[in-house]
Amino acid sequence: MPALTSKKIKDERENLIDFIERYKPQGSRYNQVTIVFDGHAAHFVNSSPVEVIFSRDVSGDEKIRELIKKSSNKKSTIVISDDKELRFSVRALGAQVLDVKSFLLQPKSLRLKSEEKMHGRPKQEEKNISKVLEYKINDEFKKRWLKEK
Repeated sequence: MPALTSKKIKDERENLIDFIERYKPQGSRYNQVTIVFDGHAAHFVNSSPVEVIFSRDVSGDEKIRELIKKSSNKKSTIVISDDKELRFSVRALGAQVLDVKSFLLQPKSLRLKSEEKMHGRPKQEEKNISKVLEYKINDEFKKRWLKEK
């Protein structure tokens, strides 16, 4: 495997942030995203609404565990990782976990789950039909169910 240059790492970080901003795999705009990168923030400027944290002198996994421990709402926190050890430890701390593939394939379920926690049940989209169509539908129901002609 070729060594990653600092430019390549920087590009990959920016691509991840851009992906999250553009495609919103977290679902709802109400779902806060925090990305934890290993190392220091040398020459990294974040102009994104996505929160970016650098682990500095500890591992990224340890920084994530620390954030979960300090979280006041652990049950609503979802850690996205394929690292089995990290997944096990943050689940033990009370957070939810998802592997990367599940996260990317099922953002709608995350969005609905999060919106329900924050705002109660999501509102159903109101559908309006014309009065003419409404009368036709009612007449059809009367014919079928009430046996009216």
